[in-house]
Amino acid sequence: MEKIYDGKELAYWDETWMIYRKEKELFVENIHTHKVSKAFESDTTIHIDVSDDIVTLWDIKNAELKNSDIFILQ
Repeated sequence: MEKIYDGKELAYWDETWMIYRKEKELFVENIHTHKVSKAFESDTTIHIDVSDDIVTLWDIKNAELKNSDIFILQ
């Protein structure tokens, strides 16, 4: 993660959504309503793919898929 905003490590942002990490947890926040949802938890690097309103999250530990999940931006 390269950007910091308000003490949050930003992973993704656009005009409506912000995805950020705090310690081991990844959160999705609607910028306009400030509604926050916990999306994922991992103690390793979290990979993120955003395609339209579908966010795919996964992590890899010891060269193998450890966890994965899909989050819908709505």
